[in-house]
Amino acid sequence: MRFRTISVLDIPCAVAESGSTYCWGGLSTAPVAVPRRNRSEHGVFGARTCDLTADSTVVCWDFEDSSASVRTVPGGLRFARLALGEFACGLTSGGAAYCWGESVPGRPENPVSAERRWEPYRVAPDVRFRSIHPLWRSVCGLTLEGAPYCWGEGGPLLPGVPERQVAPAPVRIPVERPLVSLTFGRIHACGLTADGAAYCWGSNGWGQLGDGTNAERPGAVRVAEPAAPGATNIPGPPVLHRPTVSEWVLPPGYDSTRAYPVIVFLPPTLGPATHPMGRYTTAVADHVVMLPRDTVFRDDFSDTEEFSEVFPRFERGVLADLAAFAAAHRVDTTRVVLAGFGGGGDLAWTIAQRNPTRFAGAIVMGSPAGFRGPPANLQTLAQRRARFFFALGDGEAPARLRGVRATMALLQRSGIEHRFETIPESDHVPAPAAMFAQALAFVLGPR
Repeated sequence: MRFRTISVLDIPCAVAESGSTYCWGGLSTAPVAVPRRNRSEHGVFGARTCDLTADSTVVCWDFEDSSASVRTVPGGLRFARLALGEFACGLTSGGAAYCWGESVPGRPENPVSAERRWEPYRVAPDVRFRSIHPLWRSVCGLTLEGAPYCWGEGGPLLPGVPERQVAPAPVRIPVERPLVSLTFGRIHACGLTADGAAYCWGSNGWGQLGDGTNAERPGAVRVAEPAAPGATNIPGPPVLHRPTVSEWVLPPGYDSTRAYPVIVFLPPTLGPATHPMGRYTTAVADHVVMLPRDTVFRDDFSDTEEFSEVFPRFERGVLADLAAFAAAHRVDTTRVVLAGFGGGGDLAWTIAQRNPTRFAGAIVMGSPAGFRGPPANLQTLAQRRARFFFALGDGEAPARLRGVRATMALLQRSGIEHRFETIPESDHVPAPAAMFAQALAFVLGPR
């Protein structure tokens, strides 16, 4: 069988040359024909497939439902556009936006029952859209006037809304000029104006915004003109770019004859390693800093199996880059510290445990530190007098607090030095700069 188009999310679905739709996964490991409709648009959300029909209704088929029944989205609505992702959204001809699924950003009840997930919920009732984009736990749209809006779980796509906080109402993304289209990555977005100018917003740790910097921006910025042939737009402090997974930031007044201590910042979930680097610039001013150029996603920590596939990639990159840098520059290989927040904290704790002779310790922020390595590694950490510093907001999720307490009990039994500090009036946030400086002094302090 040959197909014209294919869409993939939790399950794949494809439209054959005959016009029939087939899906597989979920209840069937082989392609199954989806009941045919006179469709104008088709797509996948979760483990479901939906069609926008010629009469402007939307019909969906649940691939996890053994009855394999087709459902018409209720409410008597007529749609002009269909957009699918982790949930489904439709736009009426007047630009009104409706979404449905288990969890819809902005809906008061999340998640809803299996039956109610088909009920369309009017999102952003005061705004009219020309396009809408369901994303991971958030949604963005472009208004009829060309203004981008986003709402849902905070992060790089919602400037000013911290990760794990929720913006229930649309947040307007500042942009100088009206846009006519939008496109999205996991942690940044871009749009075009009518005359072809490009504007981007979101994470800029790798220069994704194209403005010639790595700086975080409060809104969309215009993409800069390309560099002249032979020139570069590499911004920031002195950085050694290597053909590996990391960047190296040298301290001001770098002395090539001196053996500097090294801090390895592991990237937080959905963000680049430059995020903590920018927060702690003063504290690390007399250190060489390593910034792995990779991204951690929430799905990477969904279960032990997922994480077991992620941390070896970072571990190999960190160890290889440390060896390569130490071979060409003087660094104090006995004073290498791992540090990270959120997913980066999980990686710092895990890599330090798995390599007890390579690191002086770790600074672990916003992480339950749940990984458990071999007992012999804990003995080696104790013998080498490695140190660990943990920091959590006093309003953190109880599971993270329980995890850190269990880890500290393990370190206590193993005779490994450690400290724990709470961040006042905070939930899931990195340590303040002053606390990080204290953590660094503790981990690298005299034995």
